[in-house]
Amino acid sequence: MNKMGNIRVYGLVIALMVMGFAGNSLAWETTGSITVTPTTGTVVTLITVQGEMFGTSTQAKINFGTSMSIALATTDETGSFTAVFTATQQGSSTVIVHAESTYNIATEYFYLPDTLIILPSYTFLPSGSSTTYLARAIATGKGSWTVTTATDFTANIGSMTENVYTGITAGTCTITGTYTTLTGTATVIVTHGTATSLDITPKTASVKAGETVLYTAKSTDANGNTWDVTGLTTFGVDDPQGSMTTKHLYRWQGWDMDGAGDIHD
Repeated sequence: MNKMGNIRVYGLVIALMVMGFAGNSLAWETTGSITVTPTTGTVVTLITVQGEMFGTSTQAKINFGTSMSIALATTDETGSFTAVFTATQQGSSTVIVHAESTYNIATEYFYLPDTLIILPSYTFLPSGSSTTYLARAIATGKGSWTVTTATDFTANIGSMTENVYTGITAGTCTITGTYTTLTGTATVIVTHGTATSLDITPKTASVKAGETVLYTAKSTDANGNTWDVTGLTTFGVDDPQGSMTTKHLYRWQGWDMDGAGDIHD
């Protein structure tokens, strides 16, 4: 009697399991299969998810990292589906792509960039000249993409129009690019431009016989940058009683009285 009773009990459980699964009153979550194409890219990359071994004629929900239900698809009679969506900004470069239906789940990964580089990374630029910058996003070990048009560029000195920098004030400038949550920097050394004026100092001076006056020369460009050009300047004097030395010194050789004359380059 006990054996017969056990057989009846086991048979009842198996029957309930089969009936329950068929009637969707009991559920077992099984693993499906998904393919993510491409597996790397930037924000706004179009991603295709293809699923297999899911339940037939059921809805599959796609989660992309923190973007829940970013896409929905209905499986066909073979349990397959295709869903397409656009990659969104995430807090991590490694993004979990999760597909689930009533009884099936599957997970794959998509890799967003983790580094942004700005090119050229280091350059010299005369004041008044311009240079164009590029931005590339890199997913380490996965690939890189040009993201210049989606990157915001700023400069701490000079003028930045989109990705074109124009040097104005001489000095060291940092170019900063921002793409989604990533930032990258480049350095540009702005040098003076073409000289538009020359200034000699002192403007006036009094000197006695045998004494000297030291002169210096300074150039200025169109943007107001100045620099010393004394060593590059040839000085002359129209005073017959005076002379200029190679050290930019004016020497009065006349009587012991104030010397007068024009110093010119």
